[in-house]
Parts: sequence; C-alpha cells; structure tokens
Amino acid sequence: INIFILHRICFELLHNIRKHKYETRQQFTEHVNLIVNNCITYNGFNSELTKTAQRMLGMSNKEINQVST
Repeated sequence: INIFILHRICFELLHNIRKHKYETRQQFTEHVNLIVNNCITYNGFNSELTKTAQRMLGMSNKEINQVST
C-alpha cells in the first residue's frame, strides 16, 4: 500500500510559532489537527506518534480555551 500525505506539516509548526506567523488561533489549531490526521494516516491510529500528536492537540486546545475565557 502506498500512502501519500497531501498536506505535509511537521516542524513547520514550530517554525511558525517562533516567527509569530499565525494570525489567528484557528490557523494554529488547523495545523495541529493536520499533524494529528497525518499521523493517523501514515502511522496508524494506535501509533505512539499518533498518541503524542493527539496529546499535543489536547494541550493546545486546553491552552487556547484558557486564553479565550
């Protein structure tokens, strides 16, 4: 089986954070969601990398919700 990731993102997220390139929280959240989806596609749902990406998504959502309230 050949798997192709159409929208690659990885360390670009860290680069964008450091360079303050996200104009909205939604842009950031979309990139984190993309990382999770790519991990699931490439590594499988039960992969340790996928679990790490899901934890990252949970932590970022928690932080964004705290800042928003």
